[in-house]
Amino acid sequence: MYKNNFITPLLLCTMFFLNIACSSGHKKKEEPASSKTDSIIIAHDTLKSLKTNYTSDCKEYLKKAKAADSILYKDSDLNKKHAQNAIKAFTDFAYFCSGNDTLAPIFLLKTAQVAQSINNFAQSKVVLETCIDKYPKFKNRAATIFLLAQILSEPGTSNNNDEAIRYYNRVIEDFPKSEWAKNAKVAIKLVGKTDEEIIREFEKKNK
Repeated sequence: MYKNNFITPLLLCTMFFLNIACSSGHKKKEEPASSKTDSIIIAHDTLKSLKTNYTSDCKEYLKKAKAADSILYKDSDLNKKHAQNAIKAFTDFAYFCSGNDTLAPIFLLKTAQVAQSINNFAQSKVVLETCIDKYPKFKNRAATIFLLAQILSEPGTSNNNDEAIRYYNRVIEDFPKSEWAKNAKVAIKLVGKTDEEIIREFEKKNK
């Protein structure tokens, strides 16, 4: 699913972890949350009415997001249509119900992972940056920063290796005792290298 085969297991583990985290989060919080539509360029009066309507619809957005998540999780191979539907459902909930600081960032991180899996790296990058900026207390913040670093070093994207290294170091410095810090220490050595170079290094270490 992912281009960088060496890091793929890390992300697959994260997807599994996030499904568990999201399921437990659903049980704890299903009350409507306040929504923010600051980046929508529309008239102020219309914005006020949208806030009221979408706040009352958060349960429906959550229901659709959970259904899309379930369909995606059951796919043995990634179905692009299912992935696109999930991205829409996840971002709808995260955007219109952004006041829910438990579930909104989880759905943003899920969105980024699904977008990456269908090679939509630009969307994945934007969503991860939003998640990092808006939810500084998100419990999976280390995973979010790690994934952004990976996106930035992905061949065929903006390929900003300096930024990727900066974010990997941020994981190491901010979460020194986490598994993500250990993963970042490995990943940072692979930035800028081709799959073939990574495989050769891996084979050398295992001789």
